[in-house]
Amino acid sequence: MKKEAVAIIVVVVIIVGLGLISTLNSKKVVDWTESFDERSNKPYGLSVLYKELPRLFKDNDIKTVYHTPYYYLSANSEDGYGDHIAEGTYMIIGGTNYLDESSVDELLYFAENGNTLFISDYYFPSVLMDSLGVKVNYAANKDSISSYQLRHQKNTKTISIDRNSNASYFEMLPVRANVLGTLKTNDSVSKQPNFIEIPFGDGFVYLHLEPKVFTNYNLLKGDTYTYVEETLSY
Repeated sequence: MKKEAVAIIVVVVIIVGLGLISTLNSKKVVDWTESFDERSNKPYGLSVLYKELPRLFKDNDIKTVYHTPYYYLSANSEDGYGDHIAEGTYMIIGGTNYLDESSVDELLYFAENGNTLFISDYYFPSVLMDSLGVKVNYAANKDSISSYQLRHQKNTKTISIDRNSNASYFEMLPVRANVLGTLKTNDSVSKQPNFIEIPFGDGFVYLHLEPKVFTNYNLLKGDTYTYVEETLSY
């Protein structure tokens, strides 16, 4: 009986010991997927920003839309078509590749009728860029660090974003566009426009080319929060 007991204890100790060693040696894997999901607490989720929206947009109702702009805006119009009942600001951060021509048309019609459209992404659907007269290009960024600065704001501090191998900027703008923010990489000679305002009918379209600044990872770093706050104040 004693020999069996000793054998069992030794086996248990060895198994537990191996488990502890395995745990200590294993590294926590960080999920850097750019989900831009308002429910995600991961680095490139938007939960921090989403929780701050009621404070940033005081006295405004915040509505999360889980449908395409075409479906939502056409449904929120008189008899399913015509003038929109929905009013205010339509905001999209990241993942605009799902926007088809019908959704882009509804979004522009929404802006044209005295509302605001704000989109932040690395690139935009061709139909949107063609309609607004803009073109997007990419700046060389070997060290994956890019700097951003707002114009015409009280706080003009420059913020830096790391893990940024592709830095987008506008290489062509319509005459009516107003440059609100710029980008610079260590590889570029001068600053390039990356945040613009375009008057559209009775409303405005705001296009921003760095959606990662709005994510959890970057909002909790340095002065990025102030940059985001002032970007959305337009």
